[in-house]
Amino acid sequence: MKGAFLISNDPRLAEETTTALAKRGARSSPDGVSQLRDDQGRLFTFYGQVEPSQRWEWQDGPHHVEGDGVGPDLATATACWAECRWEGWLADLFRALAPELSAPAWVLDNNDVLWPADDIDPARISL
Repeated sequence: MKGAFLISNDPRLAEETTTALAKRGARSSPDGVSQLRDDQGRLFTFYGQVEPSQRWEWQDGPHHVEGDGVGPDLATATACWAECRWEGWLADLFRALAPELSAPAWVLDNNDVLWPADDIDPARISL
């Protein structure tokens, strides 16, 4: 499955993202997984915080930071995993969610590019 990590230095990242997805109609399971289906039947799945034993999957670099600014401090950051088959929809969704989060968020794609969540290029992100 195609996907990306959502990363922030705010430890409430998973909770805030789940809340923002619920406002858009996502359904959550007791284990913290949220799923959103759009009007085309496409599915976006948000798994919440990544287990500490899997930090290497998103923490180890090198990563290229896209856009202006500096990426998150990966040594202290929190990461969540999201699955989606459609780059454009994932980019649109994270751009829409970004202003609802308390702190800046970044999206780490399959090419080790860190995108500001509010400025993802749907034509260039790799899931």
